[in-house]
Amino acid sequence: MNKLTHKKVLRSNSLNGSDVHNLVTINTLKQKKISGEKLTESQLKSLTVFEKYREQMLDSATSEKEYETKFKELSTLANLTSFEEFLSDKYSSSN
Repeated sequence: MNKLTHKKVLRSNSLNGSDVHNLVTINTLKQKKISGEKLTESQLKSLTVFEKYREQMLDSATSEKEYETKFKELSTLANLTSFEEFLSDKYSSSN
């Protein structure tokens, strides 16, 4: 996924019809998991898909600058995008 696609995902899917106070992101799920809260099957799946996607994206970097750019984009996705976005085929098909 290129930079432009990341921006489109953030614009179109970051809230998925929710307001920011109700948004459940990958980072939210990570915090809940660390706190010992039980996650649903779909929440656990989205964490797995995101981590595989993250690993693939970072492994594909061919320079330190590209790695840093991808790292920042992935951090933004994890912080501002609903976890449900990572259940879509565009992420799981890249696994």
